[in-house]
Amino acid sequence: MEVIVMRHGERDYQPCHDRGFIGQGLELAPLTDNGIKQAEEDVKTLKDAEELFDYCQIYEATISKEGWN
Repeated sequence: MEVIVMRHGERDYQPCHDRGFIGQGLELAPLTDNGIKQAEEDVKTLKDAEELFDYCQIYEATISKEGWN
């Protein structure tokens, strides 16, 4: 099984605001219909997903090594 997790696209923050979520709780905001479309367009092929994943790993390694500052 192959799973690709990606969170890019327009979000609807209203459900979070309605529940009083703040800070990291806003990360639970669902994608709008447009946001889903945007995410689908971002990764049309497995090759695109692999390139995105490789970039994220490099970015994470850089942060781990150098810290956020």
